[in-house]
Amino acid sequence: MLAKGAMPVVAYPVAAFLLSLLALFWSVPAAIVLVIVFGALAALTVNFFRDPDREIGKGLVSPADGVLNRAELTESGAYFSIFMNVHDVHVNRAPWAGRVIEVARLSGGHRPAYEKDAARNERVRITIEGSLGPVAVTQMVGIVARRILPYVSAGKMLRKGERIGIIRLGSRVDLFVPSTNLEPVAGKGDRVLAGTTTLARVLKGGDGG
Repeated sequence: MLAKGAMPVVAYPVAAFLLSLLALFWSVPAAIVLVIVFGALAALTVNFFRDPDREIGKGLVSPADGVLNRAELTESGAYFSIFMNVHDVHVNRAPWAGRVIEVARLSGGHRPAYEKDAARNERVRITIEGSLGPVAVTQMVGIVARRILPYVSAGKMLRKGERIGIIRLGSRVDLFVPSTNLEPVAGKGDRVLAGTTTLARVLKGGDGG
C-alpha cells in the first residue's frame, strides 16, 4: 500500500522505468543501463512510500518508525524523540486518541534531524486533545526532507494509531505528553514502530484508544 500523497513523487521514477523498458524493446543503445538505473530508483521510491497496516499497541504508542533518541519523564510531562532513517516507513500515526485542536506549520531551518538544534527546523505541530491533555506531535524536516504533508485538520476526531501525516525523505518526530500519569517502557536507542510500539503505560485513565 502506498502512502497518501506519494503519487506525485513516485510517478516520475516509475514513468522513467517504463520508458526505459520501451527503449530496451526498441533496441536503443545503452537501454539496459537505463532499465537498471530507473528500475532501482523506482523500487527505492516505492519502498520509501510504503504504508503497511499495523496492529495498534497498548498504552501510549509511538507516532513514528525509527530509533528513539529521547525518552524522558519530567515534572511537566513525558518527552520522546524519534529519528527516522530513509529506510523507515514515513507515515506518522496518532499516539493517543482525541480531537485535533491545532495543526500549526512553523518556519525554520534544515539542520540534520539528529542534532539538538533541529528542534528549530521547519516543522508541523499537531496537537491532539484527549484524556492525557493536549498531546503534541511535532514533525520536523532535516537536510534532505523538505516536505511535510499533514493528513488531518483541526476538529478531526482521531483513533489511536490513525494516520496523521507523512514526512518525505527522512527526519524526526517529537512527542510531548503533558501528563506524569505514565510509566515509560521504551528507552533511548530502542527501535520503534508507529502505532505499534508502546512508549509508556498509562497508570490511570484506560487505554486511550
